[in-house]
Amino acid sequence: MKCVIHLKCSKLYLLEIYLNFFKTILTKMNFVSNIQMLPLTISRIALYKSPHVYKKAKDHYEIRYYTALIQIEKFNNLILIKKILNNKPIELTCKIQIIL
Repeated sequence: MKCVIHLKCSKLYLLEIYLNFFKTILTKMNFVSNIQMLPLTISRIALYKSPHVYKKAKDHYEIRYYTALIQIEKFNNLILIKKILNNKPIELTCKIQIIL
């Protein structure tokens, strides 16, 4: 059985700290794991400064999302991973995918 965890955050330093924490736990428990950083995703938004006639006055914003992928081989304990993920920061989102 194989477990894949997708981590996504807008702060790179927070993601790197959590990946180091996750890596130390996995090595102490003797799990074979692979950690990869995925490419940066940028979402851009343009908002009008005024609700009236002049449409050329806009404010531009962007949000950068950093993502990482953790693959755990020979995995058999989902409860253990869920307990580790309860310790994650609020800004960090995660998805768990189990491949049989």
